[in-house]
Amino acid sequence: PYQLERLIQFSLLLCVDVFVGVMTLLPLRSAIAMARALRAERTRTPQHDGRRRLGGSQIFDILVLLILSAATVSLRAIRPGFIYYWLKDITNEFLKMSVLVSLFEIADKILSNFGLDVMEALSGTCTQWALGAKRLRHVAADAAVAFVVVLLHAVTLMCQALVLAVALNSHRNGLLGLLIASNFVEIKGTVFKRWDVERIRALTKMDVVERFQLLAI
Repeated sequence: PYQLERLIQFSLLLCVDVFVGVMTLLPLRSAIAMARALRAERTRTPQHDGRRRLGGSQIFDILVLLILSAATVSLRAIRPGFIYYWLKDITNEFLKMSVLVSLFEIADKILSNFGLDVMEALSGTCTQWALGAKRLRHVAADAAVAFVVVLLHAVTLMCQALVLAVALNSHRNGLLGLLIASNFVEIKGTVFKRWDVERIRALTKMDVVERFQLLAI
């Protein structure tokens, strides 16, 4: 258990490092790539296309920054208070609250796995577009799908946090009952199944992600 806890703490630090890198290094890399693109546009000749002077990773960084910025602007247009009171109205019963928590957890896992595949596809499309093997409409289509997935995932995480807020402000110890029910379901799903290395690794990853989400919330 001690070595497992050390692994979890180290993985949590890696998650924090990736998050800080996205918030700091990604805008810097995108700014450098855009400056290089502007300089290439000024010195472009009919024999050389300025687009090809940017690598696929640089184009990907710019698109990721645009997607994150657009998703942030879209989230600011969503009123958390409206969602909070809507969730409060439909979670008058504990059963409904537990069902919503399970629903949002499943949606989080699906969107997370699908989002990784979408981002990998967008990165490959950017590389092929930089080499001239893809057209701009392919990049735009992949970027649009990535934006929708990122926005839906962000809304799902926000709804998860709001459900916890509703349970915390409940007058019937909703948070305590919700935590007990969630832990009971998790224990029931892990105790009565065969343990192997792959399952332990998957559970460790889920624990690390859950701790980082709670830390971010």
